[in-house]
Amino acid sequence: MGRNCPICNTKEKEKLFDIRFAFGEEHPLAKKNDIVCCNTCGFVFADNDLNQDSYDRYYKELNSYSEADSIKYTEDEELFPKFYFSLLRKFIAINESVFDVGCGDGGLLSILKQNGYGNVYGLDPSADSIRTLERKGVNGICGSVFEIAALDLPKFDVVISTGVLEHIFDVDGYIKNVLAAVKSDGKIIVVVPAVEGFEIKYTDLPNYFNHEHINFFSQQTLDRLFAGYGYYDISNEQSRLVTEPNGEYILYGVYSKKNVDTHEIEKDDSSRKSVLNYLEKYSERKKEKEEKYKKLSLDKYILWGTGALATQFLAEFPEISDKIEFCIDNNKTKQGTRFAGKMIYGSDYLKSQNINLPIIICSMKNGDAIVKQIVELGLKNECIIL
Repeated sequence: MGRNCPICNTKEKEKLFDIRFAFGEEHPLAKKNDIVCCNTCGFVFADNDLNQDSYDRYYKELNSYSEADSIKYTEDEELFPKFYFSLLRKFIAINESVFDVGCGDGGLLSILKQNGYGNVYGLDPSADSIRTLERKGVNGICGSVFEIAALDLPKFDVVISTGVLEHIFDVDGYIKNVLAAVKSDGKIIVVVPAVEGFEIKYTDLPNYFNHEHINFFSQQTLDRLFAGYGYYDISNEQSRLVTEPNGEYILYGVYSKKNVDTHEIEKDDSSRKSVLNYLEKYSERKKEKEEKYKKLSLDKYILWGTGALATQFLAEFPEISDKIEFCIDNNKTKQGTRFAGKMIYGSDYLKSQNINLPIIICSMKNGDAIVKQIVELGLKNECIIL
């Protein structure tokens, strides 16, 4: 059956490519997503036969964001909450109430509070994330965005949603619940990855297209989505594409229905073009990676990293799964669980067992930092960065 377009609800779509994931039978998400483009409005999204319940279960049971503070390797990653604060603060008055939907560990809310914003509140589906938020002195509630309308919450002047909308299957339900939380004259501030930037800043495929990111917005399609509910951008910025500290492009919108000029938003042609240009670059590098993978003639090895890159890597080369002895991941929420049928441990386990198997490092951004960590642990294992 698949998804209708989340923006214009039409069924006609063009398949651009597909991606596969090495999930076990009990995993709530699909083992394959088709990346498609809507023929009517030009929106690019992931197509599968799931529903929002599947994603709610995934984020509730398999959440890995609450440990974000403990697994940062680079100075750039520490800059992200400050970066978002500097980007958004000009749209939020100091006396306005702020509700962060999908607040994660509360990095942005914490900085807002430190800078004099006295009425800030967070919502996240992970109880671990809310506990982390409250340790930072910010109030929050554990729950899904789809529960907002049913919660006994006050209306807020500003509702913030950073890095959330690209994860949402039921986009209409998400918008309606966000609208239930904002005052009639309030603002909705949304930040998402910018599909226009995919072709400009090249990164590995799983960074942009993975099992979690299922909506790929351009400025035009994001505006079209909110215009469908009577909300229009009031930022007065012709272009709202900005670069994050890591050089990747994001897009923001500040939406209101008060004193705005309504206008028709035409079909977007930039999203499809950007994805196809990205795929052209990816196909060239994919050939190099395939040659590297095929040379992995190891009998047994340790897999370090169990995120999106590892999930797609093992889906592409399933025969390698049988050679995994066990997995290592610095994220404590994953330790004690299984990936590809193998146990996930912390780095201390590797040191205590003194197992001298080669380590395949499966990390999009932190390969060199993990090698440094392995050296600091005093381990002599051969390291292969994918």
